[in-house]
Amino acid sequence: MPRTRTRLLGQALRLGGVTGAAALLLASTQAGDRAVDDGTCPAGETCSPETPAGLLFEGAPLGYIPAITAHTIAAGGRQTFTIIDKATMAPLAAPFAVATTDATFAGTPVGPAAVAVTARGAGAALLRVLSPEGLLYDRVDVTSRVITDVVAYPTHTAAYPAIMPPRWVGFAGGRVEVALQLRADADDVVDEGLQVTTAAQLQRTAWNTFALVAPAAGAIDLAVDAGDQRGLAATVTVVDQFDRIDAPPARAIGVGGVTTVCFSAKTATAAGDALVVGVPWRLTLAGPATAEAAQPHPACLELTPTATGTVTVTATAAGHTATATLDVTGAAKPSGPAWAWLGTDGERAAASE
Repeated sequence: MPRTRTRLLGQALRLGGVTGAAALLLASTQAGDRAVDDGTCPAGETCSPETPAGLLFEGAPLGYIPAITAHTIAAGGRQTFTIIDKATMAPLAAPFAVATTDATFAGTPVGPAAVAVTARGAGAALLRVLSPEGLLYDRVDVTSRVITDVVAYPTHTAAYPAIMPPRWVGFAGGRVEVALQLRADADDVVDEGLQVTTAAQLQRTAWNTFALVAPAAGAIDLAVDAGDQRGLAATVTVVDQFDRIDAPPARAIGVGGVTTVCFSAKTATAAGDALVVGVPWRLTLAGPATAEAAQPHPACLELTPTATGTVTVTATAAGHTATATLDVTGAAKPSGPAWAWLGTDGERAAASE
């Protein structure tokens, strides 16, 4: 996981008194000039008292990384920003208008607290959010860059707890959830109008995420039109068998509190082991614990220990089986995000940066 993204999330989680949803919101937003400067009105502007702490701007979720959004627009593309009132940490409730300081960009309100910004080319400007009387609520830098390439990753939900695994493949016949990373060199950029053409069965689930179904092993070629670029290429490799299931190591936990147990299907490639996504998992629970009603990640089981003893979770898929063991003793202790401790050593090291 790139250092800049993990550092944003880590900083938000370490802010005093900021936890849970508020921390994740801070990790995914870009602060306006007033929000950065404790509400101070920028020189040359006349500011509205309606937003004394300024505004935060939440961009498009990336899909392949948890809690982080991008804010750079693809040249020739479009991105929608949700406008957050920093004083209330809620969507802006006041009516507003928008203006930009460069004709390369155009902003259009598309909801009570959202603005769609289009970029005719590469450039930079200020997006100004104004009261109906023309007073400044806040302003924020907007930038656009030309797309250089596109890379396909599994969505974070599908790969959990892995984040942007360097090697991965889809499983034939399974639902392979893919997130496309539009890049300007190494930077993430956004065009919510991107289009994908492929011979595989395809279902769009968000601006850059798609569910693919491949009936057999092979390669799925994706042709991507985004921003002012046409025919960008990405490929998803599909296998119809894999080598093993990796289980998390045995560990001690307490009674009460939700614990997540995750498995991963792996197959060997010339470059090293690859994560297999889209595997039809069957997870079974035994021992003094109950499974949560909602299970958001296909390779994981969320459970609550109900008494001391031994809990086992067994994963079965495509003829492979693995078991995780939990020793339940004492009371539950608070823990950090699951992705900080359930991945490989490399993923854990990246998530701590």
